[in-house]
Amino acid sequence: MKSTQENTDEFTEKSLNPLEQTIKELKENNQKLWRQIQEQKAAENMLKKYEFIANSSKEFMTMIDRNYVYKAVNDAYCHAHNKKRSEFIGKTVPEVWGEEIFTTVLKDYLDQCFEGKEVRYQRWFNFTALGKRYFDVIYYPFYNNRAVTHTVVVTRDITDLKLMEERQRKLELELMKESRLSSIGLLAAGIAHNIRTPLTIIMGEASMIRKYRPEDETKKLIIKQAEKIDKILDTMMIKCRKGQESDATDLDLNELLTTELNFLETDHYFKHEIQKDYHFAESLPLIKGVYSDFSQGLVNIIQNAIDAMYKSDKKMLKVKTYFDNEKIGIDISDTGCGIRKENLLKLFSPFFTTKLYYTDKKTDSPRGTGLGLFSSYQILKPYGVTIDVDSEINKGTTFRLKIPANKNLQDESSEE
Repeated sequence: MKSTQENTDEFTEKSLNPLEQTIKELKENNQKLWRQIQEQKAAENMLKKYEFIANSSKEFMTMIDRNYVYKAVNDAYCHAHNKKRSEFIGKTVPEVWGEEIFTTVLKDYLDQCFEGKEVRYQRWFNFTALGKRYFDVIYYPFYNNRAVTHTVVVTRDITDLKLMEERQRKLELELMKESRLSSIGLLAAGIAHNIRTPLTIIMGEASMIRKYRPEDETKKLIIKQAEKIDKILDTMMIKCRKGQESDATDLDLNELLTTELNFLETDHYFKHEIQKDYHFAESLPLIKGVYSDFSQGLVNIIQNAIDAMYKSDKKMLKVKTYFDNEKIGIDISDTGCGIRKENLLKLFSPFFTTKLYYTDKKTDSPRGTGLGLFSSYQILKPYGVTIDVDSEINKGTTFRLKIPANKNLQDESSEE
């Protein structure tokens, strides 16, 4: 039987064990809490350093969470919007930029970044304090515990670089066009003159023979074919003369298209392989412009349609003009290979082409440089021309041009 003292000691030991355990747990929790406080302080100090760096940068920097809510913005971003930081933090992207820009532009890029992708694009944006500027934008995924929790957006103003590139490209196009027109004009004029001289003699001699031998059908055929050549030469001379003009004049687009399409008839493939369906409005208002701008701009699109039908069983080129709501419409359609959706937005980019490159001589397939549609867009843009494209794979493509009837040539910089 245990003594009273033994019972007392056993009771005391049992009573102290839970207390010691609680004290031990409190110590461990205190140590964890202390470490967390230290880590928090270190993170806050690091955040202050990064915040100082971000606010010292001229580039715009923002942090956006998965709910499209702004969590951080730097000083440059606030100054561009002419707002305080408190007007951004806690606000959503649609609240800052508007629902339309968010839905059509920003949301898709943000979603890609939340999937772990680094996203980069360039675009014009309007800022309250800056106006319309051109920016290089990069979205970086921000990871926390191996999951993307935020997007860090770094935006750099490259407007000056963009305008300089545009001016350089415009100058290159003008120089290229002047050089091309000059050389082609001189060559064509020389060819036409040299062909027309013996052609006149042939036609004269054939007419004399027909006079004395009217029953000879061969002479009639000679005269008919000579007259066709003479008509081709007329078309060539008209095209060359007007193509050399650099001043804006009143243009009849029906007449211009007729001249250019007739000139294409000199190409054997176009004449014999391509079916044509032309529907021109009875009367179109004259527009003010440089003949070579519209001839080159339209022929590039027509040639692209011809090339697209190279492997098609049915080769039908349709050209239609009409006048609707103060704008002249020109539809150019083909029954070619069609354009993939992912390529539609690239059509008017420089050096983009799905054809073989022009130096590849291995096959007879059409070749290109990727500058045809690009130059068409650049040349016609100052006139306010818009170009929409509808396409279906293996069915064909339609280019729809809308040309303001009352718009003259303007400096491209004013359009920007």
